[in-house]
Amino acid sequence: AKPNMLDWETLDSWITPQDQVFYVSHYGVPEFDASNFKLEIAGLVDKPRTFSMQELQALPQEDRLMTLECSGNGASKGFMGAVYNSKWTGTPLAPLLKACGLQPEAKEIVFFGVDHKEETVRKVTVDVPFGRSLSAADALNPLPLLAWQRNGEPLEKNNGAPLRLIYPGLYGIANVKWLHRIEARDRRYMGRFMGRDYVTLRGEKRDGEVVFVESSVLRMNLKSIVARVTRQATRDGLVPVKAY
Repeated sequence: AKPNMLDWETLDSWITPQDQVFYVSHYGVPEFDASNFKLEIAGLVDKPRTFSMQELQALPQEDRLMTLECSGNGASKGFMGAVYNSKWTGTPLAPLLKACGLQPEAKEIVFFGVDHKEETVRKVTVDVPFGRSLSAADALNPLPLLAWQRNGEPLEKNNGAPLRLIYPGLYGIANVKWLHRIEARDRRYMGRFMGRDYVTLRGEKRDGEVVFVESSVLRMNLKSIVARVTRQATRDGLVPVKAY
């Protein structure tokens, strides 16, 4: 689903209005009982924990100002405007991982959403949750947030309520919505959206030859677009242009 694309010409503030906030859900918007929603932290940790939303919201809170963009934004004329700016509120991820006793063997931190779907992998059909992962080093960065508010208001369900991962600088696919399980592992997670889809193929020149390398889509690349051009030139003949 890809509704509510950004209307460049109507922008009048840095914060994007909610009615222009896009969402992409590969497994659909899940149905679940939000009143009993819990976050589980498990895997290679000394003290596995389960948190209710009330317990999470009682932890220290921080804000993150962030541009969130779909990695496919601008790939075609029909998919423009899948980007928006927000102030997110939640609790930092790193202190929670440390409090649970992240073990030295943990190399990868996997984030699972409530949304799930049957996938066929090598002729075997299994029901799998949506998942993305980060290296342990990235997960322990001070930036990632477990967020439940956008611009001072509770998250809307389409945008991941009641809880989602927010990590400034990463494409939307990595900011897992409807987050309900965080799992520490000692090996790479290679789910559909890490190892098969959202994978780039880039040519790198080495010793005069081009070598092709695959990698998971993760960090946002700089992108801009001319949003509005002022109709009348200024006194010095310059035409103001607004780009986002």
